[in-house]
Amino acid sequence: MGNSKQWIWPGLVTVSALTLAAVWFGAGRIETDISLRTNQAVSAQPWASVTVDGRDVTVTGDAPDERAQGAAVDAISSVSGVRAVVDKTGLLPLEDPYRFSVGKTDAGLAVDGFAPGQVERDRLVTELGKALPGVSVTDDLSLARGAPAKFDDMIALGSRQLARLGVGRFGIVGDKLTVQGEALSPEDHEALVADMATADGFEAIADVSAPVVRGPYVFRAEQDGGKLMLSGYAPGKDDRKRLAEMAGDGATDQVVIADGVPEGMNWTVAAAKAIEAAALLANGSADISGRRLNITGDARDLDAFRSLQELIGSPLPGGLVLGTTDIGLPE
Repeated sequence: MGNSKQWIWPGLVTVSALTLAAVWFGAGRIETDISLRTNQAVSAQPWASVTVDGRDVTVTGDAPDERAQGAAVDAISSVSGVRAVVDKTGLLPLEDPYRFSVGKTDAGLAVDGFAPGQVERDRLVTELGKALPGVSVTDDLSLARGAPAKFDDMIALGSRQLARLGVGRFGIVGDKLTVQGEALSPEDHEALVADMATADGFEAIADVSAPVVRGPYVFRAEQDGGKLMLSGYAPGKDDRKRLAEMAGDGATDQVVIADGVPEGMNWTVAAAKAIEAAALLANGSADISGRRLNITGDARDLDAFRSLQELIGSPLPGGLVLGTTDIGLPE
């Protein structure tokens, strides 16, 4: 009997220890399994963090809105095996109006304002870097809720303009996007203004100055078989509009806006004289380069030839001086 007791008690201790170990490791496996499945359940809410204690789950983090906050708690509650969900989530601070800006300088891009979440913040900074490869990006964004409905579209439109600017910026305040700075070239200015006009669902303002032309400031009115085409530069959109109206409905307008009109010239008046001369040609052109007006081509008819002779024989307006002329008689 004594010997049997000596065997029974150690056996009971061993069995108890093994049972406790089994329970311990079993609980650990359950906790690991629940942790894995609850984290998968909230993968669509990257702001949410999950902590598991046995079968109880605590969720923390600042949600971008109340919908996302509720969705994270509901997703965890639906995981089988979860006994209780402790909701310790909050909401990001609300910003109204919502602000976001990107400045472009020789030093690179400086990003400021707010992003609706960490994932969105990382994505925006990465995409801005791709918009201008090789340019450094300084990120000073904070997280906040309240982004406008078209936030991503506004950033995409503003980002496209950065490559068209020398030094400048785009900024978002509420539902308004503003691009400011100086275009790299007249063609970039035209493309920027046209692109900003495509904004849908928000206000887009292009406050961008045209660049100073490097080289002669030019204008050309070309007549080809009764079709008049305008090209070259105008100092502003109102000037370009007036010149297109002078050319008539059938004219093709390829004039771009640029700065650099020679000092003392009235460019619109000077260009109007070139249009007048081209309208008297059957084929040919009236070109302004700097201050000089050059006319080449065949007159439309004898009356047009006489009008052209009178035009070049009279004082020219707008600061023009006569350059070369090569005007033929009609056949």
